[in-house]
Amino acid sequence: MVCSTIRSSRMPVAPLTLSSCRSPKPGVSLNAQPSRLTLSTLLLALFVALVLSLPPLVTGAAGASETDSDSVSVEGAAAAGTGANSPSADGALDAPLLQWLVLGPCQVRLPVFSDSTRTGERAQEVLGRRYLDLSKLAPVEGEKLSWGPGVSLAWEKGELADDVIPFGLAGHDTSTVGVAYVACYLDSPRWQKMELVLKTRQRTAVYLDGEEVSKKTEATRETEEPEEFKTELKLPRDKHVLLVKSVFDSRDSLAEWFVRPYLRMQSEALPYVPAVSLDPVHRFSFKDMEKMKSVRDVAASPDGKLVAVVVREVDTQRDKYVTLLDVFDARSGERVHSIRMGDRISEPEWAPDSKSMVFLSDSPGEGADLWLLDTATRGLEKIVAGEKGPAAPRWSPDGAHLFFTSWDPQPAEKDERSYEKLEELYERWGYWKNKSHLFVLTLQSRTRLQLTTGEFTVQFYELSPDGRTVAFLRSVPITERPFFETELWALDVESLKSRTLLTERFDISRLSWSPDGTRIAFIGECSVGTKDDVHNRYHSSLYLLDVSSGAYEKLSRDSGPSLGAELLGVRWGRDVLWWDGNRRLYFVATDKTRVRLYHLDPAAPERVREAELPFKVPYYFDVSADRKHLACVGTSVSDHRKVYVVDLSKSKTVEVFDPARDAMKHALRARVQPVDFVNSDGVTINGWLYYPHDFDAGQSYPLIVYYYGGVTAAGETFSREAHWFAGQGYFYYVLTPRGAAGYGQEFADAHVNDWGGLSAKDVMEGVENVLSGKSFLDRERIGCYGGSYGGFLTMSLLTQTDLFRAAVALYGISNIASYWGVGWWGYLYSDVASALSFPWNRPDVYVKKSPLFAADKIETPLLLLHGTADTNVPPAESDQMFAALKVLDRDVVYVKWEGEGHGISSKPSSSRDSRQIMLEWFDKQLKGQPEAWDERWRQE
Repeated sequence: MVCSTIRSSRMPVAPLTLSSCRSPKPGVSLNAQPSRLTLSTLLLALFVALVLSLPPLVTGAAGASETDSDSVSVEGAAAAGTGANSPSADGALDAPLLQWLVLGPCQVRLPVFSDSTRTGERAQEVLGRRYLDLSKLAPVEGEKLSWGPGVSLAWEKGELADDVIPFGLAGHDTSTVGVAYVACYLDSPRWQKMELVLKTRQRTAVYLDGEEVSKKTEATRETEEPEEFKTELKLPRDKHVLLVKSVFDSRDSLAEWFVRPYLRMQSEALPYVPAVSLDPVHRFSFKDMEKMKSVRDVAASPDGKLVAVVVREVDTQRDKYVTLLDVFDARSGERVHSIRMGDRISEPEWAPDSKSMVFLSDSPGEGADLWLLDTATRGLEKIVAGEKGPAAPRWSPDGAHLFFTSWDPQPAEKDERSYEKLEELYERWGYWKNKSHLFVLTLQSRTRLQLTTGEFTVQFYELSPDGRTVAFLRSVPITERPFFETELWALDVESLKSRTLLTERFDISRLSWSPDGTRIAFIGECSVGTKDDVHNRYHSSLYLLDVSSGAYEKLSRDSGPSLGAELLGVRWGRDVLWWDGNRRLYFVATDKTRVRLYHLDPAAPERVREAELPFKVPYYFDVSADRKHLACVGTSVSDHRKVYVVDLSKSKTVEVFDPARDAMKHALRARVQPVDFVNSDGVTINGWLYYPHDFDAGQSYPLIVYYYGGVTAAGETFSREAHWFAGQGYFYYVLTPRGAAGYGQEFADAHVNDWGGLSAKDVMEGVENVLSGKSFLDRERIGCYGGSYGGFLTMSLLTQTDLFRAAVALYGISNIASYWGVGWWGYLYSDVASALSFPWNRPDVYVKKSPLFAADKIETPLLLLHGTADTNVPPAESDQMFAALKVLDRDVVYVKWEGEGHGISSKPSSSRDSRQIMLEWFDKQLKGQPEAWDERWRQE
């Protein structure tokens, strides 16, 4: 017997051994299987000659051949795990699959009182049951699996006989049904379709990546030739788990139990035959993204011994995101509590004695419930039920009372009119009608009191160290820019006497009382919103207020970092500002590409010291009551997000929880290289270049460029999207153009009234810098994309350069004037991004800088993605650009998501589809691979 295989150039796979081509085992009859031994040598030679004579493969959009990076060779076939190719009746090529892991056979009994008693019915019932958790299946040779009480199985390398997987006889116990699984990995170098063909008499089900794709529900009689059971496989560029489940019922009177598997493809698909292996290691994929759990909150117990973590995961069956609550030992990382309740758990808050905790969860009816957890007894008690808009639970220092905010009770009668009157700009926002106010609950008696009321919402509050005073913030609309004033109030919780501590025209986000209660530190915008202020106020500063006098001073320098954790994909957490005794004030700040922890003495604020943390980017901060233990999430460009506890007194760090451990177990990360450069104006621009996993300096690769361009910088964080694109065979470049906070006030101010000027210039120069000296990057195959302001920047770039071969604008702004008037935050955001500029006095901004008014300059194929329920950037922004480009007869496609808001991510399927469509667009335009794109829209 002659065996030949096809090897992919993509991933290392175990070489095929002679055991894959052994003669049939004694006692295994294969007389019904057609032999190909006499033809295989001749056919292989013919196919090699055919491949060598094939014309060049499909040329990409720029004329580059995809044989550079996506082809496989027949000469290296031994590693692919497929056997000699032979033609089928319709001229297609058949490639036997010779590498398999086998689980079983195993005998299963039907449940007691099962109705499936007739021949065939019980086998079909077994075929339909999912005994394995296929969503997490990643078989490894030698891996053991507990099948049930007293039964243990292991994945073993299959011993094939003449391309056949024999399972032996299942015995003649008519009370059981035999089940066996075989699995392998198919590493596809590009998106493609082909057939899996199985010759078998048994009932069979085929699964690809955990999803059932076909099923053979009837057994073939012994007297008949085993028919070809065909399954169409759609294989994106990924490593896929192929699983075949075979069921043997002795009542079928079959003497043999086997399956002969092979792939069937057309000759033009031969260079892209998937590599077959038994190795689960793979490039980081979108499946990994969906499997990665993410942290949504971290809360350290006051004694520093426990950490509560809110975790979000994907429920694929219901197409929903769900959150749960886990509690870990801060020293060992052991999980000590796990709470699953409804679809959403949030805001855990420890009691001062660390013995109990409150948290919020969805109510079975409307609103949310507030629960009390006793960590010693594990007892759960609902203490507030069906609350509308509850948030921010806080314990009094003595643990006797619980403060929280909630919506002010509304009148029972509703206004049934189908119209409403607006007299103020803020009335456009529906949430403004739901006023959030402060309440206190006495735990012993469950007495509940309302502490504030009125027209304006309590936005943030903080209890004084003695628990007697609440400092709270509220925003009050005004008619002049910046259109809101911030008020800081002090409220005596017993007498309800209150006084205003501060009223200013800038936003305040966080407060922290000094231990003696005489001062309040706060984080606010960099400057007061005066009539002539044109600073980018998203760059935040540190302030200190004297409670008795109301006088305040700025402690931080405008040229330094921006207060808070302000990088893309990063959240602040609970504590970004706290006191260590009366002397030192700790604060978190964004310093260019990193987030750092600093401290200073307010008496000498110029002497700022950094508290070293062992992460490039920490966030979701929470500090224990003794100020010694800091819980946070830590990440870097190459390491995914994990929860840590840092002992600040000993500089000791413990990894408490890795939410992505299972998802990343076999996933390969991309190589990441910093690519900072100095632009033509002498400003340093930070960026990173992600390499594809199969990088070969002698080949040519497409490049995808990502940017935001708004007020938030990209940082040294783990970017799932970047590693995913690298796994799809692209170089991926991300950079932070001028205008973002964290680089000092001057850098941030470049955002004001710029709208695609300096930011677009930085992107174009950054791309040229990356291309310089890198012959493996194909200048003719560059794509770009961004979302929100980044979507605007995409469209703006296309009016200024022909550098890009394809582009994607995600929920972007095309008309600055319409966004100013219609966007949810339009006129408020524009008060910073277009300071002192309005549609009536600055057509050079609102018209000249709007991509819509330069649409005739766009020649690059553009994909627009937008949700119909997006109020932040209304879909009319994409509607207008789509209409303009269609009238101009340009290459543009517009994909809309019904009911989706900003980000197109309210459901896992929406997030997945929008990103996959973006990839398919780039594959079509940059790789000359339109198959996935065409397949998605084929039925239309």
